[in-house]
Order: sequence, then structure tokens, then C-alpha cells
Amino acid sequence: MPAATPKDLKTKALLEAAATKLRSINETAMADAIDLVLSPKGKPFVNRIQSLRPEYVGTTNVPIRMPEALRTHLKQAAADAHETLSDDATDALQQFIDGTFTPEKRRRAARSAPGTVAASGNLNVTPPTALIEEASKAAQTRAKKLGWTPRPSNVITAYLIAKYGTPDDTGTE
Repeated sequence: MPAATPKDLKTKALLEAAATKLRSINETAMADAIDLVLSPKGKPFVNRIQSLRPEYVGTTNVPIRMPEALRTHLKQAAADAHETLSDDATDALQQFIDGTFTPEKRRRAARSAPGTVAASGNLNVTPPTALIEEASKAAQTRAKKLGWTPRPSNVITAYLIAKYGTPDDTGTE
């Protein structure tokens, strides 16, 4: 998982201070709401309520072709962490848009020997359509600086690998 930025730490401190201030004036329900957002339950809560914002109505399937071993590893790692890969995809795109996550260009896996086929499959994630479009625009804007134009699927894949790693046998490390 990407490290918290100084801005993240400042925002967290401000939220904690707001909760303390609200408790001091007997606004415990509001303080408890802030505490919820800052707790481990906060991320799923925020992801759920984002869908209520008009700009995030609707999601789009993003099929990401990858080695089967990597796909299986990522699905299991997310399940073990009680996360969903679609929520992670949403986080990846939002962090890319915000400039707090930049994917490195991945090398393509070596071609299989003639007559053999490496097992691969699609990892399907469904981030908000608006974020996919915004990430595509951000990629176009940053293409020259990055030296390549990452597609939303590249951003998501890089984020998932940064968060969950890769299994030894995928050839992607």
C-alpha cells in the first residue's frame, strides 16, 4: 500500500482535532462519524458512499489480461486482506489522478516457447466510469513526463502489484 503523504497526515490530524472539538461541545454523533471514517471501516464506507455522488454513478468493467498465477495471487491476497479488487482499482485510479501514485512501465513477460502457452486470464474490476475517464485524461497530460501513456488497466495492475506483490512463479518480478 502506498505510504501516506504529508497532506494525508495533515488531513488526518485535522479530522482527529475536529472529532475532539466536536466531543468537547457534546456533538458526539458527529465526532463518531469522523472516527468511523478514520477507522479500518472507513475505507469501505467511503467507497460505498462515493457511488452516491452523481459523478460516480455507474461503473465500467475493466478486464485486465495477466498470467493466471498473478491473477489467482491478487484475488487471494485481496480476500485475505478483506478488500475487494474493484475498491483497490478505484483507489489506484484516484491516487493516479491525485498524483500520489505513478505506475512504472512493466516489461512484457517473455514469450512462451513455441508450442507452449502460458496460462493467462482476465482479472475483472469495476471502478467508477468517471474515474476511468479522468485517469485516461491524466495519463495523456503526464505522458511526456512519464515517457509512456499508461492505460487505466496499467495503473490498476501496477497498484495491485505494489499493494499485494506477485507470486514467485509469474515471471513478473
